[in-house]
Parts: sequence; structure tokens; C-alpha cells
Amino acid sequence: MNWAKFSRLPEITKSLKQLYGQYGYKPIRLARFEEYELYLANKNFLKHGEVITFMNTDGRLLSLKPDVTLSVIKSVAAQSQSCNQKVFYSDYVYRPSGSSRSYDEFYQIGLEYIGSIDEYALAEIAALAAKSLAVISPDYLLELSHVSFVSGLLDGVDEGLRKEIMACITAKSLHGLESALEKVSLDDDTKTKIRMLIELGGDFKQTLQSMRGLAINEQMETAARELETIYRVLERIGLQDNIKIDFSMIDDIEYYNGIVLRGYIKEIPTAVLRGGRYDCLVRKQGYSSNAMGFALTLNDIDQKTKSNDSDIDVLIEYDSCDPCLLAETAERLTAEGKTVRAEKIGTGRDFTYREVYRI
Repeated sequence: MNWAKFSRLPEITKSLKQLYGQYGYKPIRLARFEEYELYLANKNFLKHGEVITFMNTDGRLLSLKPDVTLSVIKSVAAQSQSCNQKVFYSDYVYRPSGSSRSYDEFYQIGLEYIGSIDEYALAEIAALAAKSLAVISPDYLLELSHVSFVSGLLDGVDEGLRKEIMACITAKSLHGLESALEKVSLDDDTKTKIRMLIELGGDFKQTLQSMRGLAINEQMETAARELETIYRVLERIGLQDNIKIDFSMIDDIEYYNGIVLRGYIKEIPTAVLRGGRYDCLVRKQGYSSNAMGFALTLNDIDQKTKSNDSDIDVLIEYDSCDPCLLAETAERLTAEGKTVRAEKIGTGRDFTYREVYRI
């Protein structure tokens, strides 16, 4: 990826790594390539099925990573059987980009919690998702959903019809939903509640109240309780203003099985943060641990979010000057905590600065 000369990405990456470290998450380094077999065995979990492959010199078929989570599970899931694994990463993934279907490189930073996940862990991860968005922009929105709440309402429905109904809820298509509901044997009250899911969302507290009235089994009650716990925790620490519930976020049912997270910032129309709980993916690898995490894709950050700060604090301009004097001046200013750049008078400028120091 081509970072701009004065990119915000290093600053954002540093702040996010510091944030995750403060909560006990450790950095993890992952291999650049994975064996293609890993993705072939888990193709249902990959939203984009295409993978870039190549033959290694030893004859193994390798892939550029289209997903980081599988690599994290491969690296730490065994240890999670006896001790919770809290890790964060910054890495690149390679996926088709947009309608052109050409591959692109996406820079991601994210965290994963693999082990025993209780209600505090759910709330901690949601809080870190909100704080991560705030690092990028104060104008952010974190949306939450819960796959189990929706699937609980469809308990007993054929898998094919269940996916069709969930797709209609995701698309907010009432017409399509009516057509799908005609094919299922459910009582009128349950069908009415399913219809209500399309409009259910928005203000967190009001949506939670509506959810309690819709719950018809323990699975749905547990889902509502988990969302309520997250809200109470975020409210207690002052993060309640930029969150809402949206039950249309259930399109990744092959990947997530509980809480789903999606984050936006004002300047970018698509989600920059995606995540959720993915116990099923860990179980498929042969482990009994729970898992939850999220990743931020930061490709568009530089182009869409402009910092009000200057690139440097002080521009040192000089004409005919002793290099030793220039070096002493730069040392003195940097010792004061300022950023500096020395340029000869008359040279072009493609950066911004707060003040000029002329020698």
C-alpha cells in the first residue's frame, strides 16, 4: 500500500497499539504466507472466496493471507485451552477490491481474545472498539448486533429458509421477508416479531426494551442480557453516546455466532471496523475455546481524514549557513519536544508548519 509522505497511519497505529497494550493485549507476529490448505478447509468462513496462491520452492502451495483471524487461531488457540490469549496485530491482507475484482492490499490492525469469554470480556472488547474508532475520529459510530437473538427467533426453521429470512432482514426487505415467511410454519405472533426485526434498532436503551418484549426463549434472553451488559459498562465509562443497535448486521452468520461489531467514522461511508464473536471458527480448528475480536481496515484513512495539525512544528530556513549552527539549532528545538525540518530558502514545500526559524 502506498502511504502518503506525511501519513497519519503511523500515528494511528502507534496509538492503537498503546491502547491495546494498556489492556493486557500482547503483540503477535504472524507469517506473511500460509498454506493454501488452511483457507481451503475454512472457505465457508471467508467472505471473499478468492485467494492468491503460489507454489513454494519446496512444492507446497502457499497463499497471501486474505484473513488474519485464521492465522491467529492457528498460532495461539492451543495455549488458550489453559490460559486466555489476548493478542493484537498489524498486518496486510490481500482480497478482491470493489467491482473491478482486482486484488488489493489492505492494511489492518486488530485484536483477538481467545479463551474463556465472560460478560466483562464482551464489554471490554466493545469498549476497545469504540476507543479505537475515537483514535481515528471523534465523529464515529459503533453499531452492535447479536446473531443469536435473531437465530433464536427462527428456532426450528429449515436452514435454507433461515438463511433466506436473515438475508431479507440484512437487506431490510419487507417484501422479500413476507415471501419467505409464507414458506415457514410459524405462528402469527412469531412472524410478527420477525417482521419487527427489520425496524428494530437505533437508540440503545429503547431497543433493549423492545428486545425484552420479543424474546421467546433462553437463547434470545441471553443475547439481550449480553447487549445490556455491554451498554451498562460503556455507559459507566462514558462511551454510550456513539453506539446503537442494528439487527441488519447479521450477514456474516457463517463467521459470527454472537455479538457483531461494525464501526464507522463520519468521513468514510463504509465500515472501517468489523468484528464479533466467532466460537464456531475456533471449534472447527479442534479447540473448545471461545473467541471474539475486531479489525480496523485503514486504507482510506489518510485520504478521508485530515488532521488539523501541521506536519512539523518548526521550519528552519537557511541560505549560507554553517552546518554546525544548523545542527545545533535543530538539536535545541528537538530537545524542547518540537519537530523540525531544515530547508534552504527558495526550495519547494509540500508540507505544513507552525512557525519559521530563519538563520
